[in-house]
Amino acid sequence: MGAFLYNLILFPLVQIIEFVYLLVFGIFHDFSQPEGFAIIGVSVAITLLCLPLYVVAEKWQQIERDTQKKLEPGIQRIKAVFKGDEQYMILRTFYKQNGYHPMMALRSSFGLLIQIPFFMAAYQFLSNLETLRGVSFYFIKDLGVPDATFYIGNFPVNILPIAMTLINCVAGAIYTKGFKAKDKIQIYGMALLFLVILYDSPAGLVLYWTMNNVFSLVKNVFYKLKKPLLVLYICACVCVLGIDSYLLFVHSGFFFKRLAVVCVFSFVFLIPLLLKLIKFLLNKPFKYLTEDSKATFKVFISSAIAVVLVFGLYIITTVVSASPMEFCYIDNVKSPFTFILINFEEIVGLCLFWPVCVYFLFGPKVKTSISLIFSFLAVCVLVNVFCFAGNYGNINQTFLFDNPAKLRTGNTLNAINLLVLLLCIAVLVFVFYKKKVKIVTGAYSLISVALLMVSFISFGRISKGYKEYTAIKDINGNTNTVSPVYHLSKTEKNVLVVDFDRAIGALVPEIMEERPELKDIYSGFVYYPNTVSYGTKTLAGSPSIFGGYDYIPQNMMKRNQEPLVSKHNEALKAIPVLFDKNGYKTTVSDLSFANYMWISDVRIFDDYPGINAVNVTRVYTGLWQSEHPDVVGENATSDLMKVNSFWYSFLRISPMALREVIYNQEKYWNTKKSENELNNLLEQYSGIDYLPELTDFSCDRPTYTVIANDLTHEPMFLQSPDYVPAKEVTGCGNEKYREEPHWDVNMSAFLRFGEFIQYLKDNDVYDNTRIVMVSDHGSDVDTKSLPYVNGQFLQFTESVNPILLFKDFNSDFEFTTDKSFMTNADAPVLACEGLFDVPENPFTGTKVTKETADKYKENGVYGILLEHWTPDGQNKNTFKSDSWYKTTENLFDEGSVVEVTEKEALEATK
Repeated sequence: MGAFLYNLILFPLVQIIEFVYLLVFGIFHDFSQPEGFAIIGVSVAITLLCLPLYVVAEKWQQIERDTQKKLEPGIQRIKAVFKGDEQYMILRTFYKQNGYHPMMALRSSFGLLIQIPFFMAAYQFLSNLETLRGVSFYFIKDLGVPDATFYIGNFPVNILPIAMTLINCVAGAIYTKGFKAKDKIQIYGMALLFLVILYDSPAGLVLYWTMNNVFSLVKNVFYKLKKPLLVLYICACVCVLGIDSYLLFVHSGFFFKRLAVVCVFSFVFLIPLLLKLIKFLLNKPFKYLTEDSKATFKVFISSAIAVVLVFGLYIITTVVSASPMEFCYIDNVKSPFTFILINFEEIVGLCLFWPVCVYFLFGPKVKTSISLIFSFLAVCVLVNVFCFAGNYGNINQTFLFDNPAKLRTGNTLNAINLLVLLLCIAVLVFVFYKKKVKIVTGAYSLISVALLMVSFISFGRISKGYKEYTAIKDINGNTNTVSPVYHLSKTEKNVLVVDFDRAIGALVPEIMEERPELKDIYSGFVYYPNTVSYGTKTLAGSPSIFGGYDYIPQNMMKRNQEPLVSKHNEALKAIPVLFDKNGYKTTVSDLSFANYMWISDVRIFDDYPGINAVNVTRVYTGLWQSEHPDVVGENATSDLMKVNSFWYSFLRISPMALREVIYNQEKYWNTKKSENELNNLLEQYSGIDYLPELTDFSCDRPTYTVIANDLTHEPMFLQSPDYVPAKEVTGCGNEKYREEPHWDVNMSAFLRFGEFIQYLKDNDVYDNTRIVMVSDHGSDVDTKSLPYVNGQFLQFTESVNPILLFKDFNSDFEFTTDKSFMTNADAPVLACEGLFDVPENPFTGTKVTKETADKYKENGVYGILLEHWTPDGQNKNTFKSDSWYKTTENLFDEGSVVEVTEKEALEATK
């Protein structure tokens, strides 16, 4: 029963709070303390959301105060004359004669009652929010624990709850001016009660409630103004204007997301016009609805039920029924119907329970407005789900897409979607104008019945799948398996290029020093410590490691008539196409920013049927988690499914233009930091950990394989000495890097890939395999082995020092170091060397040879520091640079990295 009430009442509020928190966190992400601003943003949002309810509460409380004032003389006379039961009976008769009941006194507490569910939701969310742990906010040292500003003996003095109480008392003093003593006692008593409740609570939660009290104080001051609504509107417009300007011209996030947020906030400017329009509609064409409460309620309830059935039942049952066995026996949840029921309860709470509560608080005009809004919402939801479903490919059991790139639809389709929605709303307005309410309620009722019938058919398929799975399930086994996607040859040559994004070259010697056995495993490898990258971000540094020197930033900038995305895709395809045309079985996986999508868009290889393009990252995360339940927690997968099913359903009912934003790079809108970070790491880690299982030796011709993996891009502390993911990491693996998680993921990458090398050796495939290990750039980690730049444009040489290791065919010497001047753009040269008469880029005709590489390195290497790391942060055809740098032929020399202008960089590259 408790879980049902939570899903029905609190879950919708928690999701609203969580969404607002993440939204405001994203807005202030460039600030040093975004978590504190996010908490304040939640407080502002909840205050504004509750403002209409507070208006109703104030009205009811004023009615109660006026009634009490009116009845007070009579009550006092009765109490003065009568005693005991006689007094009780006389008072009861007196109340009845005046149309009053003592229970109506609860109206004076309605303002407090409104706050209870929101306080419980905020308490549930903020008191368990891991992202607040260890995070400061101005004078607050740690938002995840009580603030304990100072101590008196052993007793911690928490200033924040005390400040909260004082502000609450001041707000109460202003609000209760002229009230009776008992009203004041209630306000001050509640302030002291919250002081007791929240005194030892995390500072983040107390900050939220303190800001609520601040805004309550502001609200009470507003009530004293002559035109409070006008002043509030002007203040809101000023704030929105400032936020819009910041998002458009300063913020560094994805432009599409920033634009979407700006559009939502700018809605504030239209409020006066919308209010006038609503007033006109309710006073003229829709006046009949305000006078017919039954018809209004029928419109509201039929619309709300239709929304609930499609949003909360139809979508999830359709997904689950497509593959019922995937949703069986997840953690401690045996039946897929559990996920369906929880999702249904959550959406009933959001779209029915709370709207009904709000509906009955207001008068006829507001009720009519709510009914119309829900009728418009219902038609939009139905159109989006059934007419603009979209073809997004497969999703896994945690409601994540196999190819999220498909969520980004074209502007034309988005415009069509929007126009159809507006047309449907216009038709509905016309129907209401013609007073054909029964058509609307009848249509929604029929649709609801149809949705129920389809859902029950899905129930049958789900039940059948669940019974079949139960009958054949091996309790100690797992039906999920890893199938090979990389096919090497035992007899022919294999060329393997592995890109560990953001891996740091300067760490390699220390990795080998800490784990000497790796030198034996990596026998035949040459390590190039004096290697430079052409950028410090993936967008600029990765094209050349896949396609060669044609795609260093300068050459891409010179082709300024072509879109960057086209040049980037060409870089990813160049060498795979070269090998494919020369008879090699070619496989590529997870290439960085393919089609400028965060999740690699393998469709760029559709024109090359001989190239097997796949994504391995994220595919095996669930399986890895199921095989390592001690790492991710007892119910990690099922808990994630319960939240993601809600957001997936919300994605499907939304306009196409918003779906990528809702998906939020596979995170939806989830704030569980440690789980999200660990899940992000496991998305990469699982692909490397399963590398032996993903590889077989079935190919009968030469092979070329490219594997890109971001394990080294996700800095996170891992459990030493094996550097594996752990729910709680104890100790540190390397004292020098005890505060630097980059060390852990770099070490883990070398250990896991070393296990794969041993797998090749055990299967006699090592000698006939050429291996290139490379990264697109390094990171700002001070290893002390490279000079400190200490410039405004760059701090650490390690940022431009990627890994570059090379093992040729039949190499059997000890792991060695070569300090030749190299760049990560040499990776294609090393991969192609000696395999073709004259290897040429199939798109440009440039020779992919050492001679070409040496020409580019004659006068040093010029790289780019991007202003933003995202594709949206660039110009259409050229990079948007913050500055450029030049490196000498020896990174270990002082002053080896210097700042140069874009003009110098472009002119130096011929």
